[in-house]
Amino acid sequence: MKQFLARFPLFFGFMIVVWAVVGCKTSESEHSQASTVVSMGGEARYWDGQSNKVHVIKNGDQIPPGATIETAKGIGNYVDLAMGKRLPTIYWNYPYAFDPPDSMRVNENSVLKLEKITLRTVGKDRNLDARVHLLQGSISIETLGRWEEPLLQAGVIARNRGKSDWELRSSNCVLHTQGDIIWFSALGLARIFSGTATVEGVTEKTTMHLADGQEYEAVTGNIRLMKVEERLDFILGPELPPPPETQRPRFPVPQRSF
Repeated sequence: MKQFLARFPLFFGFMIVVWAVVGCKTSESEHSQASTVVSMGGEARYWDGQSNKVHVIKNGDQIPPGATIETAKGIGNYVDLAMGKRLPTIYWNYPYAFDPPDSMRVNENSVLKLEKITLRTVGKDRNLDARVHLLQGSISIETLGRWEEPLLQAGVIARNRGKSDWELRSSNCVLHTQGDIIWFSALGLARIFSGTATVEGVTEKTTMHLADGQEYEAVTGNIRLMKVEERLDFILGPELPPPPETQRPRFPVPQRSF
């Protein structure tokens, strides 16, 4: 008994150290994330990954990973998706605030499969891991919401400070980027309006590193520097309005199952 009492302070100190180490370990988790429709024009629809049931897309819809999105033909048909978790804001009628603040636009006449949309939480930071397959048309991605940070309620999780991981796949190349402002087409044309990216060829297994302001064409392998006016027109250009009700293009009869 005396020996135990003599060793008790040492044992107690050891347990404090163990508790401290366990308490300081950063918690990590990962889960699939639905994409929120925050804006759209014209017409669009999607098939979920479990069936061929068609869903007409509306503002506020939650589109699950594995779904395939199709937008109608004609300028003005598009879908804007927020990829992160929606957060409360100070003003009840404020449109949106998401963490992480990455977004994606599916442009007109496009077919896109959301192969994987995952949120990885490390401590208080949420990082996006997104893999999409562009079968037709074009998409653009960007990190939004930097200016709305003061509107977030006190006490909610802090805005994402890490970097997102995007994988954009077409028939002839795969583009890897951490976000910023990127435009990408199913023909393998990539425009880096802001940020950096890496492009891998599907058949020839070539790798190209793209910097801010560069355009890459997978078919020819050519890289050109975009003009300042081109970049500003894309970044600051006005939103495309939806086409008039009487001129909205209709979807054709599906020629293939997704």
